[in-house]
Amino acid sequence: MNKKITALPALGATPATDDVLPIVDVSGTATTKKVTVANLVAAAPQGDLLASNNLSDLANAGTSRTNLGLGTAATSASTDFSSAFFNIVTKTADYTLTNAENGKVIFCNSSSRIDITVPSGLTSGFNCRVVQGGAGRVRFVASSTTINGYTSGSDVPNAVIGQYGVADLVPTGTNIYNLHGDINYLSLYSNSLSGSFDGTDDYLTTNQSSLAPSGDCTISLWFNSASLPGSGAFDYMFSLTDIRSTGQDRAIGIKGTGSDAQIVANTYGSGFSSPFTNTSISASTWYHVAVVFTSGSAQVYFNGADKGSTSVSTNTGSYTQTVIGGMLYSSSNQFNGKIDEVSVFHSALSSTNITAIYNSGVPADISSLSPKGWWRNGDGDGDTDSGGGSPANTDIIGTVANQGSINTGSGEGNMTGTNGPTYSNSVPS
Repeated sequence: MNKKITALPALGATPATDDVLPIVDVSGTATTKKVTVANLVAAAPQGDLLASNNLSDLANAGTSRTNLGLGTAATSASTDFSSAFFNIVTKTADYTLTNAENGKVIFCNSSSRIDITVPSGLTSGFNCRVVQGGAGRVRFVASSTTINGYTSGSDVPNAVIGQYGVADLVPTGTNIYNLHGDINYLSLYSNSLSGSFDGTDDYLTTNQSSLAPSGDCTISLWFNSASLPGSGAFDYMFSLTDIRSTGQDRAIGIKGTGSDAQIVANTYGSGFSSPFTNTSISASTWYHVAVVFTSGSAQVYFNGADKGSTSVSTNTGSYTQTVIGGMLYSSSNQFNGKIDEVSVFHSALSSTNITAIYNSGVPADISSLSPKGWWRNGDGDGDTDSGGGSPANTDIIGTVANQGSINTGSGEGNMTGTNGPTYSNSVPS
């Protein structure tokens, strides 16, 4: 605004020559005034802005900002950084980025994993920073985009940041980004393949002796029979120790009854137990079975339910090989169908453990239970087809790698396919 120079304080003493400026007042009257900081401040409109509070006095801050043309301001202090700083946004669940997050910090706060999806079509130069504050992890998923430096998707590996981790998403082209920061790689559990056996001579086998326990053990597997054995006949699904010339030890199979089939179990020298008559099995259906072997007893769980126990001989068999899908010394008892997620534990698992493995009919990650042997039949790290490549539906099985704890990286307990068992995309679900 204009202010008349005559409104300034009068010159009180003889000024120095450099302090005197001849100026003309807006009214046209010639005058001489001393120009000092004090005079200029006195001439300027102050409103409620006080030099002493430097905008820190909340009582005057709003009016002061308005007088200075700075707009309105918050009139109360805040300890919530997400509201105090507009460029920080909080996410507690899976989220797909939008242009609204461009240039901002995304603070993820959850005890579970949060998936941050990077879609196509974001504004040119889109970038953001992601911070993980919760106990969970953050995974980055590409959707019609390329994120250099890692592989996204439901299978391994996946780029993640853990608690207090920070990662920057930087554009390097249209729908192309580079991810940089505290990146680790997460192995995610997924189940898309199983092993398929023809009922004639297919099987998987390993001769790793450390699989055989000296005492109690538990065996768990999923199976789907393509055709049931005839009345009174047995089909073997798994034997922990298969002795080529005489029989099996700690084995699981099914026995035909004429109308369906029943679960049976054995230990060396006892023969198969009487069928568990409350475990009726139909063809072309996935089932889960777990057998807990203790001294003189085999207890069966079928689809997570305890079906009781039967007496069996004490485990005395000499170890040779572990077999999935049949037996070594007879072609008349081979399994015809699919088998998946086979595991061996050197302990008698509890009913709670069995319930967790069954998982309401959908196989789950059992690594926390520390299986000694665990064969995923196509979904394990290191599983291959007969040519050494990644397995896919109808590929002939080459190696089924042991995911259990006895495998220290040297292939202990890895299964080898014999006579052409194949992978199948039929799995329990």
